[in-house]
Amino acid sequence: MKVRTFSIIFDKYLTNIRHSSYHLLIQPEDESRVSKENELKTLNALTQILIIVGGLNWGLVGVAKFDLVATIFGAGSLLSNTVYVLVGISAIYQVARLVAPSQRSGMATSY
Repeated sequence: MKVRTFSIIFDKYLTNIRHSSYHLLIQPEDESRVSKENELKTLNALTQILIIVGGLNWGLVGVAKFDLVATIFGAGSLLSNTVYVLVGISAIYQVARLVAPSQRSGMATSY
């Protein structure tokens, strides 16, 4: 019984050492790389949401002649124009991601 208890305690101790040594092995440049990847994932998600908003708005315009963005923010207002510009910039960003080769695999990126 004592040998088994000792074995369990020793295994937990080794597990803790492995986890703590892993954190010591992370270099500052690894942390900045992870941070940059997270920022890019956030930017990617935001631009995709804006493209969806723009696509749904154009769908409403085409089907029902109803511009939801102009209805919410006012036709020709600074806010509605800002939304339109952000949707356009998002589309350009996503097109650039599609045609730019991935640094990892040499293929087009797709998230």
